[in-house]
Amino acid sequence: MSRNSDRGLIILFLHLEQLEKAGVPISQSLAEAAKETPERKLRGALEGIAQQVGQGHSLQESMGFYPRAFDETLIGLVGVGEKSGKLARAFGLCLDYVRKRDEHRRLMRKALRGPTISVITILALALVRRHTLLPDVALASALLIAAFIALRRWLEVFRHVTDRLFLALPVVGTFLSEDSWARFANSLAMLFDAGVPLRAALKTAAEDVPNLVVRASVEEALPQIEAGASLHAAFRETGRMDKMALAMMKAGEDTGNLGHTLRELAEFYEKRCADALTALQQVSGPVLTIITGAYLYLGF
Repeated sequence: MSRNSDRGLIILFLHLEQLEKAGVPISQSLAEAAKETPERKLRGALEGIAQQVGQGHSLQESMGFYPRAFDETLIGLVGVGEKSGKLARAFGLCLDYVRKRDEHRRLMRKALRGPTISVITILALALVRRHTLLPDVALASALLIAAFIALRRWLEVFRHVTDRLFLALPVVGTFLSEDSWARFANSLAMLFDAGVPLRAALKTAAEDVPNLVVRASVEEALPQIEAGASLHAAFRETGRMDKMALAMMKAGEDTGNLGHTLRELAEFYEKRCADALTALQQVSGPVLTIITGAYLYLGF
């Protein structure tokens, strides 16, 4: 989902929360929100959802028909709100969730700013120095990147293998790992705080993990939890979760205050993700300088 979509969702859930508090019927709220939504795709989804709700379908079920607009966490939060009769609170939680996701993506774009500038610089040099090898090198690199992206999109095995390789890279792997755990912890905390049963919340939160290797470790813990194992014991067996995070989980389970602990866990991983991003930016500058220099060398 793009930055514009997140901003559109922020406005949407803010609008729905206020209308729900005012006692406006949900079908009417959706119709009004659709009129106020500038994004064509999101507006089309809202119009379809409003029509389905008007025909007697639940809001959760209707949102499920538009997975590109609403992820599993948002759908789960709304479902709990419908069942509990607290839709306004559910919309508020959705608003918080999307805001955090938008902020997270802003940090990701910041991390990619340097590589993007380097790529543009190389392409510009390729256009200027047509009599050199640089255009051929740039074209070959662009084709390799395009093929890599296509293979990751269409072949899950290739994506799993490359995700594992990415995690093994110094600095980059640390950032990708912390990023995945931060997304998982944030989604899990939101769902559990909304009243979603722990096991269901874990399954839904696992879908929010971008790295397939980390996602597999989360899914690996699920059967143990369903069999009666504690949360921290199940994740300890996977060998991928941070020891401090495991200690926080254990403390929350021992004291019966798991909801507060999961919120603290989300903040813990968000902080670690920010620290890993800073380290990545410090390393990426010199590395990109070397790569650009190599392209310049090939251009002469």
